[in-house]
Amino acid sequence: MRRAVVLSILVLLARPAAAQELGVTATVDRDDEEEAGEGRPHATVTHEELEERLPRSAPDALRDVPGVSVQQTAHGQASPYVRGLTGQRVIHLFDGVRLNTGIYRQGPNQYFFTVDSLTLDRLEVTRGSASTRWGPDALGGAILAIPRERDPDAGLDGVRFEPRLFARFRSADLEWGARAELGADLGDRTAFLGGVAFREASLLRGGGLVGSPIDGSRALVPRFTEELAGQPPDAWHTQVGTGFTELTFDGRLVHRLAPRLRVVAAAYGYRQTNAPRTDRCPPPEAPSDECLRVREQFRTLTYVSLRGDAGDSIRDLALTLSYQRHHEARENVRPRSQIRFDWRDDVDTLGLALSAATPNIRLGEEASLRLRYGFDVYDDRVSSSASQTLTALDLCLPLWRGPDLCRSL
Repeated sequence: MRRAVVLSILVLLARPAAAQELGVTATVDRDDEEEAGEGRPHATVTHEELEERLPRSAPDALRDVPGVSVQQTAHGQASPYVRGLTGQRVIHLFDGVRLNTGIYRQGPNQYFFTVDSLTLDRLEVTRGSASTRWGPDALGGAILAIPRERDPDAGLDGVRFEPRLFARFRSADLEWGARAELGADLGDRTAFLGGVAFREASLLRGGGLVGSPIDGSRALVPRFTEELAGQPPDAWHTQVGTGFTELTFDGRLVHRLAPRLRVVAAAYGYRQTNAPRTDRCPPPEAPSDECLRVREQFRTLTYVSLRGDAGDSIRDLALTLSYQRHHEARENVRPRSQIRFDWRDDVDTLGLALSAATPNIRLGEEASLRLRYGFDVYDDRVSSSASQTLTALDLCLPLWRGPDLCRSL
């Protein structure tokens, strides 16, 4: 169990910036810059760019962002690096809700892959330390995933439904999938957007062997099905340890309480099964039938949030109560050693977050003052267990990570 409370107060002293070119003077308002990252280096992947590129995942959408690199150990996993840091040193936020939990490790992890890119409106990245705004996890930066939503139509009298079906196919791994979604306007103050998606990715077919530019020696990873079948190196293309199955679902309800104040109720689910680690399925030094795979990678997030301006003195209010559950089940099968290892981790997180700001207070003609304040509290309940099974004896032995897992496998 892990509890943490983060309280942050940010004072912004802004000064209008002026630019002059060809005799024309322009004054730039700093509010947009402050919202995007308080003047720090930042970048945005827009909804139009997401639709144009059709990234395979949320991390994949960040590959072209300056200062960001993406490490990928498996076909169904990816971890973004910001300014050379990843894992627990980069905070991931989905619609303002913290995705980081107490089991985030320092190195690369697969959890941002559980954000469905088809549900996103945009991605925002703040590069460099952003702990004042986002808390102690934001050493390398912050990655904000902002989901799509349907705005209530103030001029509508009645009910309106708009279904949509999206399908895709990729030849490199024979990936196929579809998403069905429904947008609904329920009067002039309420709107709903929800959907369900599925995709199946097969073995990835690449260009062939990757060799060292110095001595021409081959890379140990990945292994190829043609290699294991005894075919010559020129025929090696289909990578072992790739492919996965994925199911996602989501629903988002927006109700307008006042012209600039609304309540949001949302739920998002991700279910991935049978995703092998490419570098460990099989390992370079191991027999071809050994494999480490993530059998189940599940995440469920639900939250209710009050957002907008609550009067003249409270601006940009975001009061959010959230519940999130991470579930991960992995297995390492070693048939020739007649051993199987199993691990399971479950993290239940209850969170409460508040952020708001004051209106701009003018300090003369050259500067203004704005106070942004807030806190977040989250409580992680971690359940972790592991076991080792001697398959020849049908004997299950619990490992030190937690209680006996044998009866639940």
